[in-house]
Amino acid sequence: MFKAAWGLMAALGASQGALGATYTTTQCGQFKHPEIEFSVSTKAVPEGDIQHMVASLERMVASGSRFKDGETLQLGWMVTRFASAPGGKLRLTEPDMKKVPIRFVDSLDSTLKHLRSQKDSVESVMPATSLNFPRLDQSAVVHVDYKKAVPVALQRLEPQGQDSGWWLSDPTDPRGNGDTTRFMKISLYQLALDRPDLIQLLAFPVGTVVLVDGQVHVAKDGAELPIRAGSYLEQLNRASASARPRR
Repeated sequence: MFKAAWGLMAALGASQGALGATYTTTQCGQFKHPEIEFSVSTKAVPEGDIQHMVASLERMVASGSRFKDGETLQLGWMVTRFASAPGGKLRLTEPDMKKVPIRFVDSLDSTLKHLRSQKDSVESVMPATSLNFPRLDQSAVVHVDYKKAVPVALQRLEPQGQDSGWWLSDPTDPRGNGDTTRFMKISLYQLALDRPDLIQLLAFPVGTVVLVDGQVHVAKDGAELPIRAGSYLEQLNRASASARPRR
């Protein structure tokens, strides 16, 4: 739903709020639906991405989607929730990304930042159509040392129900992947809290293996993929290399 609207533009209304700017749709009312607003308080989110979000919400309503207070909506991998707002509007809120259980806050900062980094990561090695967002309330299988493991390998298997398909292993574990006692199942939300550095890698499709060893390496169906020059991952790897202490 969101990917289809990513390339759209729309009229944008913005007002300055206590935490930053509040952005409001302007086209939902003509479909007898409340206008939708959300807050962005970080300069890390490009203005164009905010405009695309407004366009996406308006397109959903124009296509027949109807939202109300308390309902959730997946945007990228994020699970957002609608709340009643003054003036008969609806306001989008998101998880605070701080602790379990999930607490929703008046912001869309994390949603937009994660969407951008996940999209840019995939497009560094694959076409945009390869994007395959999980939901942060789905589960992942992780190595018992996942919080501190370096290097770490992420493999995307076929999702099944609440299982996102993500499998996180420690390539340095001498017991290998065959010892099931060395793995456990947690939510992607918990993984994000413990390893925020991996959030940007969670929208790769089935059949992808990502190795993070200070650099990011991506393979698909057994073949390592070249990282496009000037892409997000290329810049990330370059920054990581320059940050390493010289011997």
